[in-house]
Amino acid sequence: MKMIRIILTPPGEAPVEIREKWIGCQFSAYEPDEVMVDSCVIGVCIYTPVQNPEPYYEISIQEVLKVLKNHNQEVYTWWEHNLHPMMDNLCFPVSCAEVIGEA
Repeated sequence: MKMIRIILTPPGEAPVEIREKWIGCQFSAYEPDEVMVDSCVIGVCIYTPVQNPEPYYEISIQEVLKVLKNHNQEVYTWWEHNLHPMMDNLCFPVSCAEVIGEA
């Protein structure tokens, strides 16, 4: 696993003002070669499969919520209320993150 920092607003179904707040968050993430590239992910709002056009980092929901709770309470609350209960991970395109070390 790698430690990554989000450096650009990631794409997605969440409102842009929520997605912009990801910038600066740091997560331990599965490396792109450890997950399926060109696989489908489920949209966070409409729960529809979406094709991933590029490699992505996968981050556990538990990690996401833990980091967001300390990073931005408004964003944490939005995600806590909008995550599907069956969702295990969030995906971030490699182009939106930088590796900052080993996890």
